[in-house]
Amino acid sequence: ALLEDNTIKSGNKTRAFVSPGGILSEGNRLVYDLDISKGDRELYLARLLHPARCDHKMTITADLYQAEKRELKDYWDGELAKGATFDVPEERVNNACKNLLIQNFFHGYLYSIGNAYQNWYQPECNDAAQVLGEFGFLKRQRAIHEVLFSRPPKPYRTWEMGELLSHFAQYFYISRDTTFIRDYQPEILEYLRQFEQHMIDSDKGVLAAQIYDGDIPNKGLYLHHQAVAWRGMRDMAFILKSLGDTGNGDRYLSLAQQLQARLTNEIHNCKTLLPDGSLFIPTELFTEEKPEPYENITETRYGSYWNLVFPYAAASGLLDREMLSGYYRYLKNHGAFLLGMVRFNYYPLPTGSYKIDGLPGYKTPGLDNVYGPCLSRVMAIMDDPDRMVLSFYAKLAHGMTRDTFISGEGDTVGPFPDEYYRTFYLGPANANNGWFLMMLRLMLIAETEGENGTPEKLQLAFSTPRGWLEQGKQIRVSKAPTFFGEIDYRISSDIDNGNVHVTLSMPKQADSASQILLRLRTPGNKTIKKVTINGKGYKAFDVKSETIDLTGKTGLIRLSVRY
Repeated sequence: ALLEDNTIKSGNKTRAFVSPGGILSEGNRLVYDLDISKGDRELYLARLLHPARCDHKMTITADLYQAEKRELKDYWDGELAKGATFDVPEERVNNACKNLLIQNFFHGYLYSIGNAYQNWYQPECNDAAQVLGEFGFLKRQRAIHEVLFSRPPKPYRTWEMGELLSHFAQYFYISRDTTFIRDYQPEILEYLRQFEQHMIDSDKGVLAAQIYDGDIPNKGLYLHHQAVAWRGMRDMAFILKSLGDTGNGDRYLSLAQQLQARLTNEIHNCKTLLPDGSLFIPTELFTEEKPEPYENITETRYGSYWNLVFPYAAASGLLDREMLSGYYRYLKNHGAFLLGMVRFNYYPLPTGSYKIDGLPGYKTPGLDNVYGPCLSRVMAIMDDPDRMVLSFYAKLAHGMTRDTFISGEGDTVGPFPDEYYRTFYLGPANANNGWFLMMLRLMLIAETEGENGTPEKLQLAFSTPRGWLEQGKQIRVSKAPTFFGEIDYRISSDIDNGNVHVTLSMPKQADSASQILLRLRTPGNKTIKKVTINGKGYKAFDVKSETIDLTGKTGLIRLSVRY
């Protein structure tokens, strides 16, 4: 490298422009000798991402720096404005939301950037794409799904195909983009045909055996593969039928029902009801011996990986309400969470110990929040807002770097000799970013699905922190896509005077929802005494659940809630 006229060059290509006064030391170290006895000095450096030939000279000044900073901010503000707005009365949350969205714009279909994880992984990357769509960036979601659809399969192909099909279905319901389904209909049918052939070839009548995941090469029949593939088969078959392909729709709906029955029967055979009332369901199916529950889930390697992958099955809709409730209790009673985050123990290690030559992010027992998205969906299904809030703030405080909001794949929790800070593995991670964004969206908007995966219910502000409705605070959502169309609402608190006011523009397909509920989680869990809608008294509210039933309402609604 060569420093000439405050320009660092390599050959005839410029690498950076720098403040005057520097010298190059030891070939590539830029050194300044500064006198700061009379106050601070500012230095500026502009590094080109890609070295290029630059024949003009540039002087880096404070004015130029500020101008470039404004231009960059204006650009990203413009990009973010193309999506939905989720504005809450907490600056750090809003900053994290913007930062994580921008990070995931850069990621695109990639799991990470600038390291060995600059690659694609179907389950995680499809989840990250879904979140972008839920924040209003539907074109980006479609583009990522299209790229992932073109990528060669990894060794757990049924899981990957199921993830693609189920996310295609979610994208269709939130965008109503029929051209997307029609454009890829031949490939979708080929996936369904392969599932059918698997079931024909299997003596169990289920899908083919595959390896457990990318880290556990053991081949078998695993519930997280089968459940996600079942979900994708069922949802896409119903969508094909609804778009006029009745023959294929009925054929693969019937096949999905057969698979569901066989998997449900096997779950009943291998589940274990524990004395504490919780329910353990293994990922391994059709084994000679019934798998034993993990007393402490993350004490073993298999238990730790079960904690990561089983939520894919739990969020698929395959488990009935009773089984899902028992599974959720098992998670809480047997060590699945730390402050609502996803516990993981890679090596594994006893709590409080460490592996001296271990990988960053894994050399002590810790976390793997990449796999939080499905868990947060389960929390929403179970209507557990307090745990959602706990997970949300734990992720903000402990699951990513302070104010820069970077997450890796895994995070250490325990102490390590001579290290002041905790470590993470190969950040940034798109699905880890997506988990925080998904929780924020689920707090403000959550949909439920009915039979065949079709949109059923819309839940608004169901899991918000109670502090967001303190006196004078406001929650604002605008241009947010839902399964029932775009929605806008504003909640304004005058709680010290006993009032909360809501302005809500119902989505265009609101009349297709079997239920639309608004929840107002006030500080101190105050009791609703009176509700008016557009100036008229309204009786459809439930004091205990803090919800107001808006089913059947359309257009612009103005609510006043008296406490």
